[in-house]
This record gives sequence, C-alpha cells and structure tokens, in this order.
Amino acid sequence: MLNWANQFNIFLCLPANEYSKQGLHQFDILMAVGAKHIFNGQQNNNNIFNNWQHFIDQHKNEFLFGHINYDLKNNIEQGLVSKKQKASGFNTVTWFVPAYIIMVKNNIIYIKANNNQAQILEQILNFSINNVVALPKLNIVPTQTKANFIKGINAIKKNIQIGNCYEVNYCQHFKASNAILNPVDTFLALNKLSPNPFAACYKQNKNWLFCASPERFLTLANNYIYSQPIKGTTKRVLNNSLADKAAKQQLQNHFKERAENIMVVDLVRNDMSKICEPGTVIVNELCAIYTYPQVHQMISSISGKLKPNSSFTSIIKAMFPMGSMTGAPKYKVMQLIEQHEAVQRGLFSGSVGFIAPNGHADLNVVIRSMFYNQANQSLHFFAGGGITHYSNPVAEYHETLLKVKAIMALFGQQTF
Repeated sequence: MLNWANQFNIFLCLPANEYSKQGLHQFDILMAVGAKHIFNGQQNNNNIFNNWQHFIDQHKNEFLFGHINYDLKNNIEQGLVSKKQKASGFNTVTWFVPAYIIMVKNNIIYIKANNNQAQILEQILNFSINNVVALPKLNIVPTQTKANFIKGINAIKKNIQIGNCYEVNYCQHFKASNAILNPVDTFLALNKLSPNPFAACYKQNKNWLFCASPERFLTLANNYIYSQPIKGTTKRVLNNSLADKAAKQQLQNHFKERAENIMVVDLVRNDMSKICEPGTVIVNELCAIYTYPQVHQMISSISGKLKPNSSFTSIIKAMFPMGSMTGAPKYKVMQLIEQHEAVQRGLFSGSVGFIAPNGHADLNVVIRSMFYNQANQSLHFFAGGGITHYSNPVAEYHETLLKVKAIMALFGQQTF
C-alpha cells in the first residue's frame, strides 16, 4: 500500500500496530492517499484559524487528514516567534480531503474510491516494488555539543529556581546529510523496530515523516475530549523478565517522573477547562505504566465534556501545543524553548491525525520520529525530556541519547 501511495504527492498512513485489539483505535490501518481538496496554512497568516475552520466546515461530511506544526503556537499566543533555522519543510498546517481512503480492520480491506474500489485494490496488490535493501550507514551528528546542551539545561533550571516556570521540555536536534534513502523502506524498518500505537508514515511533496509515536494528543468522540500525556520513560530489560518488571516498578515509584507527569496532568486539565463544561474534566488514570517494545512509559488519561458547538479549531487553540512537549506554564516555557533549542521544531512535537465525518477525531504527538527531505537528502530527528528542579543535567543528556538509540542503530551508528 505504501509503495502504491508513493506515486502521489501526499499521503498519510496510520498503522495501529495491533493496538486496535486493546481498544486504542477503530482500525488496524487507516490511510489517506492523494488530495481532492487541500488547505495549507502558514504561521504568518493572521486568518489561519478562520480559513482552516472554513475548510473543515466545507468538508464536514468527508474524512479529513493532516498535520499541525509546533510553530502554530505563534498564532495562538501573541508575542511568540520561531526565528531559528528550520529542520523540515512541512507547512504550518496542512489538512486534505483524500482522493482515496483505505481502511483495514480484522484483515478486511475497505476502500473508498469513487466506485472504483476493485480497480484500486487490484492496483495495490499488483504494484511492482523493488527488493528491500538494508538502510545505508549515515553520519548522524547532534546540532549542539554536549557542553552547550547541558548549559541550556542549567539555564532552564535557573528559571525554575527563581519561579519563572516549573518544568520545561527541552530537546536536542540530530541530523545527517547526504542521506540517500528509500522512504518507504525507512519507515517500514522503523515501524518493525518500534511498532507503536500512534505511528505514521506521511508524505507531503518531497517532505517525509517517519513516526513511531506511543502518545495520543487528543481524541474527540461523542462530545467528549480525551488526552493521554506521557511523562516518564525507562529502558526495558528485554532478556530478563524479573529485571524488566523491576524497571517498570522503579518507574512507577520514581519521585521526579511522577512529579513531572502530575504537572502535565494539571496543565492538560487547565487547557480542557477552557473548552469543557464546568465540573466535567476528570483524571481517568494517573501515572499508569504502559509497556512498549523498547521502553516503559508513564501515561495519564484526562477527559472532559465539550461545551456545545465547540469547533475543531477552538479546541486546538485551547490544547495546542500539548503540555507533555512544552511544560508549565506554557507561555514562559515556549519562550525558553525558542531561546535554548538549536533549531525550529517544525512538525516535531506537533501532530498528525484525522477528523471523521461524524466529528470523531484522533491526533497523535509527533515524537520518536524522523524527518526526511528527499530533495536535499537530509535526515533530521529530535529527542528530549522534561527539565525540573530535580533534573541532573548529565543524566538528562544521556536520556536524550537513549531515546534516539533505536533510530541511530537503523543506520549503523551506535554512539557519537
């Protein structure tokens, strides 16, 4: 399906990687290919939200797919800017009505394709593909030195100590030049290594996202909103079940990780209160531990009943960017992120997802992801963590390396 979709300028594939069996998704695979109608918005457009909502309203009886860049924050909060170098070429906002929709559920394929479903299925099944070859070895380098990254952490901790903020999500950027990749093979290799519930393979012209995200930003269903922020990560011990269980328990009881998670829960509750009926915002699950192929994660779940006639863009204005990728309070920490991070985040810590004709929507958090520009053959990715008063700068630096270890291994690199 991916190789067939690669003929088109735009497609978005959302594989559930078996997590649909846990009730996290309605489909095993949901895929949008080609665009009948498309909305592209840039952050320098003051009418971006009005124009975006108009597009959504125009096509409310159709599936919509797309993405939101982190830099949309500049259109939400007055005074925020993004002046650093761009790491990827995605528009600030892109949403589209697909020409073709492919849904896979319980090994049954459903295709929406203007009454030529059988023809499209035949094209997919008979599409000629090249043999999969090993991914090339790349020279991956961090944009910041270890000393500079730690210097940034110490500057953030000073802001925390004087009361400017409580917690900041601070990220490091990695890049490789002269990266000649087969994009479909690259995503499949990442997804095999780290199959997560909110994975995505997304192409927009020559720009690609290969995403292995475990995190849901928000779901909209039956006039309710749900969010599941992640804060807290520990490496799994894959060859020792007792040690793996102990690592999971250690994360569950980790004072700093729990404090960080609870801060984000409070931030999400505050964001939801802007768009939900009074008294309906509740914490369904606090600091639960979920297990994934490479790591254990601490996840909380929050929900609320939306106020009548809440528009999609009003919900995004209240909730975006997600608290797990910013910190608290949002406005101040987004200023610090701009000040201390090396490049613009772009689509990293943004979101991709869909809106269904019945108003159901599901959007992820773009983390554990690679960004590939096929035109200039550059590969980029980010990793970071939450900085608090208790953070050890050297330990935080090494946590970012842990989070990119799997990606680096794909390209034959173990350490810097």
